[in-house]
Amino acid sequence: MLEGELRASVDDGRVSIAKKRDPTDEVSPAIESARVPLIVNVDLDYFFQSSNNDEDSLLVFDLDVVRSLFRSLGRRWEKIRVLTIALSPEFCGGWEPAEAVCAAAFEGLGIVYPLPAPPAPLFTVPSASAKCGRRTTKKRGK
Repeated sequence: MLEGELRASVDDGRVSIAKKRDPTDEVSPAIESARVPLIVNVDLDYFFQSSNNDEDSLLVFDLDVVRSLFRSLGRRWEKIRVLTIALSPEFCGGWEPAEAVCAAAFEGLGIVYPLPAPPAPLFTVPSASAKCGRRTTKKRGK
């Protein structure tokens, strides 16, 4: 069942479902008109349409649309203080589809995906179970 904001077409026997509006058309002017730095949160499940069973979620935007949206966000870094990307694999049909969309988003931003492993820490923080405070020693009596 297709909602009002979706459209379907058939090309070479394949059914293609896409949302009618490119989100870039709405997001870009909103960011451009912002007067304060923004916190932008993009839930990748927006790019999917799920059925009753979320494992059957269907990507309804071409990955080029994802790249375009994030390219547009990247051109407006001066307006964005924080950008978060929520993969939400449980609403995207699993990790593989969520990561494919995330990779397209990173490509649009010009960032390598997957991110490289973080460097080794410079120091370790003692665990909460470790005793805190000064260590005292008893003098052995004479």
